[in-house]
Amino acid sequence: MEVDVLDLGWQDLFFITFTVIVIVNPKDHLVVIRSLLGQLFQTKNTVKDFQRLLEESTKNTGVNEINNEHSVAAK
Repeated sequence: MEVDVLDLGWQDLFFITFTVIVIVNPKDHLVVIRSLLGQLFQTKNTVKDFQRLLEESTKNTGVNEINNEHSVAAK
């Protein structure tokens, strides 16, 4: 089972962009939007890397096998 921590859709990005358009000076819109999206994508990539490393470490340590053994023993 895979869980996306920062699962942002188009509605969320639209809301962020709309908020920036309303609040920020029109001359700086493009700079601010690029900066926010760059930070968002960098954060998403960091979270994906962390999830991948966490999954690899659980596979290497055999945590899934222990969980399976406990679920079989509980039945």
